[in-house]
Parts: sequence; C-alpha cells; structure tokens
Amino acid sequence: MKKIFIFLPILFISVLLIACSSSTSAPKVTITPEIEEEIFAITKNVNQISIDRVEDYSTYFTVWVEFLYEPTTTQEVEVFLTAVCEDCYRIAKKHELKVSINVWGFRPKDDDLTYNYGKAHYDRYSGKFEFKTAKELNL
Repeated sequence: MKKIFIFLPILFISVLLIACSSSTSAPKVTITPEIEEEIFAITKNVNQISIDRVEDYSTYFTVWVEFLYEPTTTQEVEVFLTAVCEDCYRIAKKHELKVSINVWGFRPKDDDLTYNYGKAHYDRYSGKFEFKTAKELNL
C-alpha cells in the first residue's frame, strides 16, 4: 500500500512535467519566406518608407518601418504605418493566418540612437486597427 502512495505522486509529477514541457516548446512559425517576401514588397515602390525587418512571434508579428525622411506631422506617420498594417493584414488573411500585427515606425538619428514615431496595431481578437504615437506609448 505504501508503494502506491509513493508511486502516485511521482506519476502525477511526471505527467505534469511532460505536459508543461510540451506547452513551452518552440512556437509554431507563422511567417514563411513567401509571406515575408510579400510583406517586404509593400514598400517596393514607395520612396518615403522602407520595411527594415519582420519578426515572427507565432501569435503576432512585428514589422519595422524605417522612415526615409523626417515626418513633419503625426498624421503622416499614422497614415503610413496604418497603411502598412492594413496591407499586412490582407496578406495574413490571404494566407489564413490569425495573428495580431504590430507595425513600428522609426528613423535612425545617430550611430547609436533611433527615433521611434509610434505603432500601428491590428488586434486579432477585436478585429480593430489602432495607432498610438511613441508619446502615447510612453517611449
């Protein structure tokens, strides 16, 4: 009888550890090279901005947009970032990806410094697009 009392907790802990390790394994990759190529092509013929990189986090992805000039208004930044976010949403929908999307706008300031303008965001749960300036995000 004592063996059962020792065996059951060990079995329970083993099952728990196996379950935890499988849920913390590497996340599923959502952005294929084909999708990444489509995302980079968004700014192919645009002189004001360029997509710098795309980062995949499984349930969402982040697109970094470099401004090739210094925007004079927040509205300029919002228009560009929201447009890129909406294009990324269309690409994700086309490839049946159910992910949230973050599009950050930045411009290099010096060798070590970067100026961050803000972020456009698509929330996969609410289906809404939103833009916030760096100031609103406390950056």
